[in-house]
Amino acid sequence: MGLKDTAAIQFFSDEEIFADAFNYYFYGGRKVIKPEELQPLDSAQAVMIFGKRGKV
Repeated sequence: MGLKDTAAIQFFSDEEIFADAFNYYFYGGRKVIKPEELQPLDSAQAVMIFGKRGKV
């Protein structure tokens, strides 16, 4: 499972891909999330935002 996680993290680390995928999924393709406004975030920090603890 770790290998799949690593591949997904590498894939979505591209701001253009991340923005396109999330704009499509959450906003029906409207350009709400802009790649130039994104900044890297450690996935361990993201887990803390949602109130979960443990391994990512």
